[in-house]
Amino acid sequence: MLGRPFSGAPDSTARNPITRSQEDGISSSDYKRLCALVYDRAGISLGTQRRTMLEVRIKRRLKELQLHSYGEYCDYLFGQSGQRDEIVHLIDGVTTNKTDFFREPRHFEFLVNRAIPEMAPKLGNVRAFVVWSAGCSTGEEPYSLAMVMSVCVETHPTFRFKILAPDISTTVLRRAAMGVYTRAVVEPVPASNETQVSDAQPRIGRGSGEDSSGDAAPD
Repeated sequence: MLGRPFSGAPDSTARNPITRSQEDGISSSDYKRLCALVYDRAGISLGTQRRTMLEVRIKRRLKELQLHSYGEYCDYLFGQSGQRDEIVHLIDGVTTNKTDFFREPRHFEFLVNRAIPEMAPKLGNVRAFVVWSAGCSTGEEPYSLAMVMSVCVETHPTFRFKILAPDISTTVLRRAAMGVYTRAVVEPVPASNETQVSDAQPRIGRGSGEDSSGDAAPD
C-alpha cells in the first residue's frame, strides 16, 4: 500500500478549518503520490503543472474533513478508510466537466444526414444503433443524442437505438440522471426538439457494458 501508516478516519473534533498549514501547499512527494493514484484509478494524467489546481480542489475536502494540512489529507487518503471512502471524492474533484447541449453541432449533422440514413437500412428492426457517450458529464450530450435520434425514428420507423452514457464522476452522474436544467443551459436546444428527450432517454451510469434500450430510463 502506498503512503505513510494511518489509523482510522480523520479526527472529527472541532478545529479551525483554515490554518496556515493548508496554505503551505502540497509537497512534491505528496503531489507525486496523488498523481500516481489519480492515474491508476481514473486514467487521468495531471502532469507537473496542475499542482495549484489540485490544491484548490482538495482544499474543499480539508475543510469538510476538518484536516489541518495536505499532508494530513494524504495520510487519510492512502490509509485503509481513505481508500474505501475518499477515493470517489478525489476523483470527483479532479475531473473537468465541460459539456453543452448540441456541443459540436457538425457531429450531430453528420449523424442525422449521413450515419443514420446509411446504417438504418442495414440494421433493420433486428439490431439497435448503439452510441456510447463517453464521459457524459451532466448529461447534455447524451440527451442531445436522444433528441436527435428520436426524430430519426419518424423517418426510419424500424430504426432502434441505444445510448450508453457513463462517467467516472458520480457527482455529475447524479445530476445527469435527474435531467433537470436551467433555461440558460437549454438555450442551444432547438425549439422543435425540446419535448423529444422525454420519449427517449439515455441510460446513464458508471458501467461501460450494460445493455439498454433506447427508451430506457436512466439508472
